[in-house]
Amino acid sequence: MMNSVSEGMKEYTGCPVADELLLAGLDDPLLIVAADSGHMLWTNQQGAVWCGLYAAETAAVQGIPPALASGWQHLTGLTVCGRLCCADALAVQWRGRRAVLLRGRTDTGKKEPPAENAQAGVGAPCAPRREDERYRIVYDTMAQGVVFQDRTGSIVCANAAAERLLGLGSDAMRGMDSHSGSWQAVDVDGSPLPGSAHPSMVALRTGRPVSGRVMGIRHQTTGAQRWLVVSATPLFTGGGSVPAEVFSTFEDITELAAARRELALYSERLQQVIDRSPLGVFLWQYQDGRFTFLHGNPASEAMLGITVAEYAGQELLEMLPELDPAVVPAEYANVMRTGIPWHSEQLDYADDVISGAFEVHAFRAGSEVLCVMFQDITQRKRTEAELATVTSLLQELIDVMPSVLVAVDTAGRVTRWNHAAESLTGISAAQAAGRELDGLFAWPAFVRNLLGSVQDGPECAHLEDAAWEHDGVVRHWDVTMYPLKEGGGGGYALRLDDVTSRVRLREMMIQSEKMLSVAGLAAGMAHEINNPLGAIAQAAQNCLRRMGTGLPANLHTAGELGLDLYAMQTYLDRRGIYAFMEDIRHSCSRAARIVSNMLAFSRTEKSPRSCADIHDVIRQAVVLAETDYDMKRKYDIKRVRVRYDFAENVPQVWCSVQDLQQVFLNLVRNSSQALSEQAGHAAPELLLRTSLQPEGRVEIRVCDNGPGMSEEAARRCFEPFYTTKPVGEGTGLGLYVSYLIIKQHQGTIHLNSGPQRGAEFVISLPALC
Repeated sequence: MMNSVSEGMKEYTGCPVADELLLAGLDDPLLIVAADSGHMLWTNQQGAVWCGLYAAETAAVQGIPPALASGWQHLTGLTVCGRLCCADALAVQWRGRRAVLLRGRTDTGKKEPPAENAQAGVGAPCAPRREDERYRIVYDTMAQGVVFQDRTGSIVCANAAAERLLGLGSDAMRGMDSHSGSWQAVDVDGSPLPGSAHPSMVALRTGRPVSGRVMGIRHQTTGAQRWLVVSATPLFTGGGSVPAEVFSTFEDITELAAARRELALYSERLQQVIDRSPLGVFLWQYQDGRFTFLHGNPASEAMLGITVAEYAGQELLEMLPELDPAVVPAEYANVMRTGIPWHSEQLDYADDVISGAFEVHAFRAGSEVLCVMFQDITQRKRTEAELATVTSLLQELIDVMPSVLVAVDTAGRVTRWNHAAESLTGISAAQAAGRELDGLFAWPAFVRNLLGSVQDGPECAHLEDAAWEHDGVVRHWDVTMYPLKEGGGGGYALRLDDVTSRVRLREMMIQSEKMLSVAGLAAGMAHEINNPLGAIAQAAQNCLRRMGTGLPANLHTAGELGLDLYAMQTYLDRRGIYAFMEDIRHSCSRAARIVSNMLAFSRTEKSPRSCADIHDVIRQAVVLAETDYDMKRKYDIKRVRVRYDFAENVPQVWCSVQDLQQVFLNLVRNSSQALSEQAGHAAPELLLRTSLQPEGRVEIRVCDNGPGMSEEAARRCFEPFYTTKPVGEGTGLGLYVSYLIIKQHQGTIHLNSGPQRGAEFVISLPALC
């Protein structure tokens, strides 16, 4: 008997009331006593009768002497409450407390129950109470449904809870069995459950309890399907081995089952989301500060080239050994500790199996589960790097362009602004970005006009050779504006090209054509002038000879005419006729030299190089400067004191005399112009100095005491087309040409100057050894 009780206690895991029902249905007197104090905790009806107590009164009774608490549960023949002789004892857990289940011997004779109104207590008489009345109180007030069936499976009786849960009254259920089709029983998977598989029928057939069986039935009143958890216990009588009846207890778990189904559906959907997600998903178990791999979705396998099942149970650093322990594991632990998600825009990782750049999101998915979602961004980062390279290259190309290039959006706000635009306006790209182009800078009228024209139509607008005076300098620009395609964001682009050099070159070519014409005319005139000059000089010479007394023919002719030749000479001398004639002769000689220099300087063919005395070249350049027409008209060099400081030991140089004359002529012209602009200062003076340098080079210095040059003018004076002269008075090529000529002679030229300090041009040429 005790074995069957023990098995039932071990197998059943339901509520304590059901345990009481299980024990209450047995015929033997049973008691449950606290193991630590010996107090009775429970007794069935038979046990209460044999103890002479009501079942509800046993809780305060000390059934076992405390002195025997060390081992009484293993004894038999022990007297309990002074009345019941113990036949068997079994250690059990009763409602979370260590206890002993006792079975009393029934061969010692039963005790009559105490009187109805007797004082409760050990051995105290009590009033008689029917055993089935006590049982009925518990039976009818239970929250669980209880159904008793006989050995054939027919329902004998059911409690109120069973009537409510099944939807039938006891009278209607009486005689029905588990095979009745009205139950429409189904198994947990939804398949029909035959009557023979009902827990009560299984218990009757096997003689063993069935516990925790879940099944569905149709509620007989509402017709709705209800889910029950059922336990069935077979009952034996007279020591037989075949159950005489069976009682079943059950609870309605429909709402719980629905919640479980919802949870299962949610879990299934969540699993589908995880499995079908294009992002890689890892689930990690977090326990005792360690992360253990639980699951990975198919996307993670495809992304990393691994089989996640091979990593099940591995710890984080075991699975991903190249992670920095101070970074990722620490961040994961912080997520689990604080609940604050962690995001890394780029996490680089590489080991023997996995490598790449990943964007990672980590968040807590439960008290002990971490969810990590990641995406392989290796290709995206590579593309971004290539795009950044192309963008940088494009920006560099835009920035190195000599053209001013500006791009604006459809609202007229600046989106591109290159270095040439910065240099022109003094506004950086960062300052210009996002600002309206029209109000950003004082653009010339022709640019504003083009802005309006390109906004009114889709065609390009172009303007050539537009003059613009900016910062006191007139420059010429080609301006182009063209719309940008919508695919690039729309808007339009403005390009300004500085064509000042081209315009001035064109003007210079025109002037050169004029000069060539003038040179040809001058050469022709020089040849024509040479003839009358020769005649005048010869005639003057002959006049002087024929008026002198040194020729016999003169004396003879004078005698024939009765003239006193000596007296005439005195007259001519006193009247200065001889001086006039000598002036004529000297002027003709000087004019001949000028014409010779003009012919030499106007030759268009390349001047051959030869050994030349640099002092002669300088003097010839000064003579040309003294006879220059423009210089006489605008600034006369004769008003300038020219001093020569030539060293005696200067060797000859290998040069083109004509080219070097051009250099010194340009320098003398510039100095003369500067000296003419200083009114009220010291007397203008030009110093030409030569010396031999230790390294075997000839140095020539052209110095004046004029107003000098500003720092900017001194820095830019050798640039082509740079001039400080008023518009129309200079091309800005004189010093540039001089620089080129000196460079072709393997020489150098530089300027020492400052405001009010005069100007000093220093030329160094290789000496001819």
